[in-house]
Amino acid sequence: IQFGGYGTYLLKLEVASLSAALEIVLERPSVSPTASPTAFPSSSPTPLCPNPVSPGFGNSDHDGFNLWLDLDLATEENFIIYNQAYQRWKSIILSDSNNGGTSSIPSHYNIEKCSCGIPQPLDDLYICGRDVYIDGRGGILGQAGPQLFWASTGLPATGFMEFDIADVAALVDDGSWEAVVLHELAHVMGIGTAWGSFVDYNNGFFTGPNAVNIWQNQWGCAGLPPIETNGGDGTAFGHWDEACLKDELMTGYLSSGSQPLSNLTIAALQDIGYTKVDYGQADPFTPPLCCNSRRLRGNPNVFATSLPSDSAAKQKAMEMGLNYLKQHQLPLGVPREQNGIKYVGDLYVKVFYLEDDGTIQDLEVSALN
Repeated sequence: IQFGGYGTYLLKLEVASLSAALEIVLERPSVSPTASPTAFPSSSPTPLCPNPVSPGFGNSDHDGFNLWLDLDLATEENFIIYNQAYQRWKSIILSDSNNGGTSSIPSHYNIEKCSCGIPQPLDDLYICGRDVYIDGRGGILGQAGPQLFWASTGLPATGFMEFDIADVAALVDDGSWEAVVLHELAHVMGIGTAWGSFVDYNNGFFTGPNAVNIWQNQWGCAGLPPIETNGGDGTAFGHWDEACLKDELMTGYLSSGSQPLSNLTIAALQDIGYTKVDYGQADPFTPPLCCNSRRLRGNPNVFATSLPSDSAAKQKAMEMGLNYLKQHQLPLGVPREQNGIKYVGDLYVKVFYLEDDGTIQDLEVSALN
């Protein structure tokens, strides 16, 4: 007999004229971030509620950063990685993201919710993370993005992350899964999705003063931090430049191995509105190159990458993203902004996929694509 996850099951046995009912209870084992991974007995997503990742789920601390991580996951390994990513970002962002306010979320907005649901009223950021079936091994790995923004600060209020259940085990095995979860959480929190006011789109630079300070004064580089300008629609302008920053966590192309989370990324979070951050939580990192010796479109400070800007895999990711946006289109007559909340769930979404060369690529699909 195969059961569909943890829970209570009623099994009815009938033999000839006799029958009996047997109650079977499958309990979830306790989990800590340092526990040895234990596979769930089923590949069916298993709700976690009350949520063990976000203690005191829904109880707001108006001074600190409330990150409500609501998970419907299929494996214990996946839960452990999410927990580690949660702890990492919570140790970095220390300030409230919506000026100490809360808001009730209008019911007419089509936003992703996991088992616990969105705390009402909401303070700071709710993220639904879940395992789903998409297209099997390889191809599309998942999608993520913010769906509501705080009107007062321009920072995300809700978002989601969903990964193909067929790919998670392979990503855990090759050591890239933790970096993928950290990377996508950063996008939901605003890196590449809420930093547009600090992007020089003409020249490919990030102009936020805190990031510029790290680039120039801590790393000793001239000019401004370079933004990725290659990769075509979706990769360009949403990540740090790959050729300059190589394996830094928030470049647009993830590969197996170390993906350090640098002070530059933490500084960018501070620039976009998370006013209090802990730079001491950054990984050791110095850019391999300060990007001052090669030219891209006549600009001496930005490198070109050799990665393909178009492929069948990318087209498939683009189609998936556009379909998602269509399904979440704001109905006619419904206000985009209400109760201090702005709906963006139909404007853009991040889709991540596996290219033929084995790299994990991150594509932002917008309603304008």
